[in-house]
Order: sequence, then C-alpha cells, then structure tokens
Amino acid sequence: RSKGPIPGHYFTRCLDTAERDRLFALREVIDAGGRFENLELGEGDARAEMAAKMLRMFLLDLPVPLLTYPLYDDFIAATQAEGPGAKCSDVSVHMSAPARCVARRVLSCLNASVEANGMDVLLLAIGPSLLRRRDAELQCVMGEAVRVREASRLLVECADDIFVPSCWFLGPWMGVYTLKCFEGPGGREEQTLTIDADGMVFGEIRSKAGSEVNASAWTRHEDIEEGTMVAAAKFEDKTLVVCFRGEAAGAGLSEVEEV
Repeated sequence: RSKGPIPGHYFTRCLDTAERDRLFALREVIDAGGRFENLELGEGDARAEMAAKMLRMFLLDLPVPLLTYPLYDDFIAATQAEGPGAKCSDVSVHMSAPARCVARRVLSCLNASVEANGMDVLLLAIGPSLLRRRDAELQCVMGEAVRVREASRLLVECADDIFVPSCWFLGPWMGVYTLKCFEGPGGREEQTLTIDADGMVFGEIRSKAGSEVNASAWTRHEDIEEGTMVAAAKFEDKTLVVCFRGEAAGAGLSEVEEV
C-alpha cells in the first residue's frame, strides 16, 4: 500500500504450477507461525502481486463464503434497502465475533489498497467468495454475479462502518484497570484502562475502531514470558501495548507501554 494502489487484475490472473506451489509453500510457513516480514514475496510490484494472490487464495479456500451462507439473502436485501449501510450493520451482528473481525480487516484492506478503476474486475472475481448461496450451481452463481458485485462493492467501501469492531480475543481480560505506569509532572500518575467488546479506553479516549490486535507474535516481544498475552491498540497520538500474565480468564495486567 505504501507504493500506491494495487491494480485489480492482480487478484484475477491465472496461476501457473510454479506460482501455485510457491503460494502453498508460503501458506505453510504462515500456518506454522512464520512472521510476515520474513516471507520472500519479492520486491516492488512483484511483492504487491504476490500479496494479492495470497489474499485471493485465502478467500477461495474458505470452507464457506466470508459473509456466511445463512446471511446471503439478508446482506443482499440490506444493500438494496434505504440506508443500506445501517441495514448491513444490523445483519453483520449475526456473524460470530471472529468472523466479523476477519471480514472487517479483509474488506477494509481491499477498500484502502485496490485502485478504484480495478474494483469492478476484483469484485467479479472474488464476489462469490464473499457472498454465495449454499449449494448454488454455476449457472446460478453467474446469473447473480452482477447483483453480488454491487452488494460486495457497498460492503467493501463501507466495511469500517458495517462490521462492528470487537475485541473478542481479549474476552478473558475485559474490565477496568487502574494504572500507575506513566511519568507525569508529579511522578507516576494514575490512568484508567477499560477493555470492553468495542476496544480499549485509555483515560477518556477510546482507541481507533478496529485497531486492536493480538501483538504476542511481534518481534519486539520475542523475550516475553511464554503464555503472556500482548495486545496493542492505536489512539490519537500513540499506540498502547498491554501485557497480561498468562492466558487464564482474569489474569492480571503486568505491563503497559506507550509507543
């Protein structure tokens, strides 16, 4: 993304045997816990194209569409209703928290990364991986391609507003913490950290929607005690990194760091 928008046709090119083998090898490395920054994706345009192919393979290999079979009709109807964004948001709450989180990240990434004039090509290619009827025949999928493309366009463009953010992975540690870990004019000052289903609140400032991530695998945390949960969230002018002792529900807050 730092090099500019990604062309939509990167997601639609046919793969030869060598490219398929390379993608499968990269997936195995990722599934085994390999760090993204260590993957050999190439440089420049080749790197962007390989990342696009990996995302496409992820969507194609999902056992069910990203937005699930049961919600197909509801999402299609919502995108055609008056005030479609709010209607789609109402539908999205019926997804599991992990599924909603993945949908938000994938669709928001596509919206921010793919060049505008390539979106039609992209959505025709991956639309059925987002929205599809259960046991739909190829003829049915092709017949609904345009409707699915237009519905997918709205879902991609409005993903940040439709798929409500959720700190589902922080479930065991939700609560209110009083911190004495930041230096102020009078020494260490108390601040309140609240963790709820919508994210983190530090003092009176809420983290940016959807910015919360599990940071346990970040390189900077390689030396932390095994089993420690590390989460990070972006605020207006800082990133807050929070470490918890252990993985059990109610485990204590052990460290907070401003970045």
